[in-house]
Amino acid sequence: MQIHFQNTCGLDSRELAKVALSLTDYLAHLQSITKHYEYDGKETAMNLPFDKGIADETCEIAKKFSSNNLKFIFVVGIGGSNLGTSAVYEALTGKYDLTTNTYPKMIFLDTVTLLPHMHVESIVEEDAEDASDIVVNVISKSGKTTETIANFDVLYKMLTKKFPHVHERVIVTTLKDSPLWKAAEKNGFMCLDHRDVTGRFSVMSAVGQLPLRLAGFDVDSLLKGATDATQPGLSTDIHSNPALACAVSMYLNAMHGKNLHNVFFFNPELELLGKWYRQLIAESLGKNTEAGITPLVSIGSTDLHSMVQLYFAGPRQTFTNFVYAKEDDNLVVENASGIVEVIPQLEGRKLGSIMEAIYEAVTTTYAKKGLPFMETFLPDISEYTLGQYMQTKIIEIVLLAHLFHVHAFDQPQVEDYKSILRNILT
Repeated sequence: MQIHFQNTCGLDSRELAKVALSLTDYLAHLQSITKHYEYDGKETAMNLPFDKGIADETCEIAKKFSSNNLKFIFVVGIGGSNLGTSAVYEALTGKYDLTTNTYPKMIFLDTVTLLPHMHVESIVEEDAEDASDIVVNVISKSGKTTETIANFDVLYKMLTKKFPHVHERVIVTTLKDSPLWKAAEKNGFMCLDHRDVTGRFSVMSAVGQLPLRLAGFDVDSLLKGATDATQPGLSTDIHSNPALACAVSMYLNAMHGKNLHNVFFFNPELELLGKWYRQLIAESLGKNTEAGITPLVSIGSTDLHSMVQLYFAGPRQTFTNFVYAKEDDNLVVENASGIVEVIPQLEGRKLGSIMEAIYEAVTTTYAKKGLPFMETFLPDISEYTLGQYMQTKIIEIVLLAHLFHVHAFDQPQVEDYKSILRNILT
């Protein structure tokens, strides 16, 4: 993973160096944290990829529940309980996985709407022949997430009509002794400890590891990418530390009035990765009305035809990070349709090379207009690279929270609507 920022981020090198230097003591503190594996809900979430206990436990459970028959993994959770997992899944399988005949597939139930349950009922009725064809992973750190409890109950009722012993195929991931843990034990469901880390930082815990192992992904490679990113992410050298470079550039741009941060992915399959990162920024930094960063997620080249007019000509309040993994393909424009003569420069070009040209045109335009940006180049889209990217972003947000003097690991205002919701439901 390579970061280019110094000549395009709109900041003076001395200013960058000064803020980076101010983080020296805090980086040393973070380095000390990586030497022990207790979990207290704070920065120790960085240690999750190193935790052999979680890896061993999720491996054993995955072996127990996996089989040649396994077709569907239903992940019931919302927010931090499923965004990281779904980001990795979509990045590696693409947006059209349900249309292919490859198994097992992951199906995510998050918000409470009718249509997903209708699709699930149809899938189970047509394609699941035995309870061993499915696994249900219910995830809620607190054990009291409204949507998760409601969705699981509706799903479970539907599944038991066809598979009376489906309780043997349910795994509940929650804090030990939470209300959900106790209810799950009482009803004969397997329980898996969530660990005391904030949900949005939990993708490298059992929350992400178990469903991804069940689906057959190389989770060990994901963890290796994350562990390999950790020490570079704690370096004091802004030129070799992508987490530090991003954090300092984002902070200073926000201080200069550019408090919208647009992550512009030029690989559409990374859109959910952007939404995972969006949650990291929003819930971790949105604590002080006087400071903070509002995250945006854009997709190239789609949003060049919907949003770029605003980015080019609207208020100068956005700092952009372009994220791109170049692709080599054999899909060549050959004028088979007879219409390529409309844009003759396309003939003989691969689709990947056309995207590269679009990317270059966009970043060149940003530079000419003096719009501040940085670039993140991914070598590929693989488990290893995703682990590297996600761990880097976790460290980046921890550093940003320190710069903004906010607590990154809670979200107290979320409780404001939840307390009203409980009263409405009573």
